[in-house]
Amino acid sequence: MSEDSLSSRLIYSGRIMEVRVDEVRLANGKRSIRELVRVADAVLMLPLLVDGTVLLIRQYRKGPEVDLLELPAGKIDPGEDPLAAAHRELLEETGYRAGKMERLSGVYTCPGFCNELIHLYLATELRRERPRPDDDELIRLAPTPLAEVERMLGDGRLVDSKSVAALGLYFMRRADGSG
Repeated sequence: MSEDSLSSRLIYSGRIMEVRVDEVRLANGKRSIRELVRVADAVLMLPLLVDGTVLLIRQYRKGPEVDLLELPAGKIDPGEDPLAAAHRELLEETGYRAGKMERLSGVYTCPGFCNELIHLYLATELRRERPRPDDDELIRLAPTPLAEVERMLGDGRLVDSKSVAALGLYFMRRADGSG
């Protein structure tokens, strides 16, 4: 099934997103309106030190107006390969370079109205370097033992959906012996 766009109207175009309103024809022939957000795809890294410490970050997020613990993530630049973006963003946000970056999966963040696909990676064999945050990012590194991260995931203290998805995949693979 698909929906054919009959018309599309640009409402807003900004630095990181555009908002459109599309009139569509549904598979059953009826018409409907779709409000859509278009953004670049992104990457998220689960950086795991050899001692089992996860490099979470703490960052204020204006959307929900809360200070969140999350895994490092960022947008893929135009024409950039997702793996290259993962290496770049990990270094920018944590100051660590990964010797190994393994793709866990990809997830759509809010597919009801947004096209964003986030590529999820497990980053290991980490070497400390100098963080290189963007000028508009105030990020604090929050190294956390893996066992505590698992408790936080289970009791709802981690609420960033992309981080929850990546950690859930990691713990599931670890439990079944595949990762």
